Amino acid sequence: MSEKGFGYMWAGAKATYGVNRGSVCFEVRIDMDNDVSHLENERDTNVLRCGWSTISATMQLGEDNFSWGYGGTGIKSVNSKFSKYGINFGVGDVIGSFLVSLLFTIAYISLSFRQLVV
Repeated sequence: MSEKGFGYMWAGAKATYGVNRGSVCFEVRIDMDNDVSHLENERDTNVLRCGWSTISATMQLGEDNFSWGYGGTGIKSVNSKFSKYGINFGVGDVIGSFLVSLLFTIAYISLSFRQLVV
């Protein structure tokens, strides 16, 4: 694999601490994009998807029944169903992802806007 091959990678990460009640949140700050100037005909490069999943879900956030994601292209996803939601985000943004288990609610916040998923 070459350095330029990393432009085609899709990666996931999960927290090492789970929750099963109450409310919890995390933030993601996007400081920079990787250089993908060598990619031709790629429409959506350097896209972050953040959200929540159960322990049994795959690393493909938003593509399982119990996995919810919100991506930098302004798309939300659950169970591999993708739909327009909110605005795009990217470098310079801080995305807050909130889970309120009592209300079965997930919310995403970035700078001056608030979006809610039920």
